[in-house]
Amino acid sequence: MLTIYLVSSLSLGAQEISFPDAEQYAEKLVKKEILTSHGRDVLLRELKGKRLETDFRSDVIGTTHAYYGPRKENILQFCALAFGDEMMDRALHHREIEEEIKAEDSLVKSQIAFFGGPRRDGYTNCISRKRSTLGKTITRTLQDIKDIGLISDQVYQECRQGLKSGSIFYEPGLFETMAERTTYYDHYDLGKKEQVEYVEGLVRVGIMTAEQQSALLRSYQPFELKTIPEILSFCSHYLPLDFSQVEATPDKIYPVIFDSVKRLLPDFHYFNLKLEIIESKEEDLIRQDLKISFTVDSGSYSHVLFYNYRHVVPDTSGRDKPERVNDEFSKVVNKWLTNIGSEYRLFTVDLNGKNGVIRGRDKVGLLLLTEAQAEVMTKMISDLSGP
Repeated sequence: MLTIYLVSSLSLGAQEISFPDAEQYAEKLVKKEILTSHGRDVLLRELKGKRLETDFRSDVIGTTHAYYGPRKENILQFCALAFGDEMMDRALHHREIEEEIKAEDSLVKSQIAFFGGPRRDGYTNCISRKRSTLGKTITRTLQDIKDIGLISDQVYQECRQGLKSGSIFYEPGLFETMAERTTYYDHYDLGKKEQVEYVEGLVRVGIMTAEQQSALLRSYQPFELKTIPEILSFCSHYLPLDFSQVEATPDKIYPVIFDSVKRLLPDFHYFNLKLEIIESKEEDLIRQDLKISFTVDSGSYSHVLFYNYRHVVPDTSGRDKPERVNDEFSKVVNKWLTNIGSEYRLFTVDLNGKNGVIRGRDKVGLLLLTEAQAEVMTKMISDLSGP
């Protein structure tokens, strides 16, 4: 599934504003002593030049809508960047500014780390000297942004909860959250419409029944958008697996996998499972392949897949640590399905990408598809592998 960027000047919600409106918001930010006069001028220059961008990504259809120009989210995004640049500039060159600001809020100092410096051509000198970048004035900053009218009450309440829980602890992060949540709610109706249409597509190809579709649609909470794995969880032929608590060795991982396959394929009565590491030298490294073999009924099935590279001299840094799962394990199951004349093949869905985890390391989804279904689903799920 390709990611397509759609550049749009059309509003999908209520956050697009006129340039005169943007000028009024910018002036209010100066009066509230959030931006300097210079910061106001830079903000308006960037809005007019369409150099500030808001993105909304649709996970189910793989498109990203990009919006430029006067929008509330873009004003918030500018403030996030300006506070971040100012934080770095003060830390490196003007520590006295933060020292002179009275702490109105408790700081979570252990969570703040400085790396590098302000961005090249960053937005420095845009933040008032009376406004902290390290969290000293964060509660008042949130209230001021709400009073100015840049965020809804819903976003305000979520951010207040973030301050209480400690998940938001300094101003750059506060503005990033306000921009992200404002964008989310502004595009919620579009996202929900796309998900409903996506589910209808699953029903049309027989992956989901009408009853499962109804159960899924009833399960939505207010303003909830689901991930593709969450949608698939309502399908009979889908099973998510989590190995994060399983010891990362083949003799522990793969019995769990093949026992789980039996839940999707009740006739998969495998036994005599063997897992063999095959090593071969490649320059200064040792390549390790894993041979998986088992017996079902009177037939023997096997497949060799890549496992790991290791140093000849063991590396204690952790770089030799293998992935928990190689999704090619499905190939040995598909050899059995082919042999018995089944119309289904086993596919895998990567469940780790959203959390930035290396593919196949902690989680994987199992999905049974016919050939016709697979032809459709390879266009609907970007992280689908097999057969």
